[in-house]
Amino acid sequence: MEWLEDGLDRGWIPGELQKPVEEDEDFGYQRIERHAWGEITARTLSNPSVDGEARTGSAYVLRKVKKIWLNARMCQSKGRDENAWCMDVIQSLVKLAMRLEGEGKFWLQSVQSQAIATRFLSSVSDASSKLRLLDRKADFILSFSHMPSLVFEDLYGRLRAADNPVVSHMADVFTKTTALFSCVEVKPASGDHTEAKYQLSTWMAASLRKKMQLARHVGLVDKSGLVEPCFAIVGHERQVYFAYIASEERDTVNILGPEVGSLGLCETRSVSGIFRALRLWRNVIRYGRDGG
Repeated sequence: MEWLEDGLDRGWIPGELQKPVEEDEDFGYQRIERHAWGEITARTLSNPSVDGEARTGSAYVLRKVKKIWLNARMCQSKGRDENAWCMDVIQSLVKLAMRLEGEGKFWLQSVQSQAIATRFLSSVSDASSKLRLLDRKADFILSFSHMPSLVFEDLYGRLRAADNPVVSHMADVFTKTTALFSCVEVKPASGDHTEAKYQLSTWMAASLRKKMQLARHVGLVDKSGLVEPCFAIVGHERQVYFAYIASEERDTVNILGPEVGSLGLCETRSVSGIFRALRLWRNVIRYGRDGG
């Protein structure tokens, strides 16, 4: 969990943004702890779709954060639905983190309409002792890019050459050939955290079962590294969970959480909270990119 908390206890806002934030009248009074300001300089962006002035990095990030903050306020005050929270707030935040840390290696993929392959679903016994499959859907996931000339496309090429093209637990013809990482379920401010966790649990359990199958296929003995973060987000609040293998023999997956401490402070009602949430997502993407 240490990798996920990196930079969340202090210095999660670039120090050079202190004056612009404090002088921005749209933000009004923002209570920001002194230790929130750091010396981190947001990366200069090389994406050609970003204009020259915006490539200075910090100014670009601040503009994006401000837009996310305004969108979150609008979603809260106007009682907007799950799709608005998902697209205008959460996905905007994750896309910003991807641009800063992803190196073009990730896609943000909606899976709201996609089913899980039944063989990986959890099940319970009903009143007649028959097994009933538990099928729930999540909103979106991070996936490893298929685009040519990137390291993951080379991975996919090797998988196809080994006649092992199905690498995820999804039934969709494309998504089942795509390596997936993490999972997010979003609810509006009036939503239910318990229902969000239930959806996450079902989805992540199936995901790790597929990864266990792949690990067995290549003879990987130690599967303790199959641990992934997942997120239940209700309005401004986000809860962080970890999915891990509890019993390989029974294909049992446990969901640990919600995590507390600095991870519980990554919200979207304040400028500081959004910068903290951005740091959290940058950590997630860095983990998937380098060590996941």
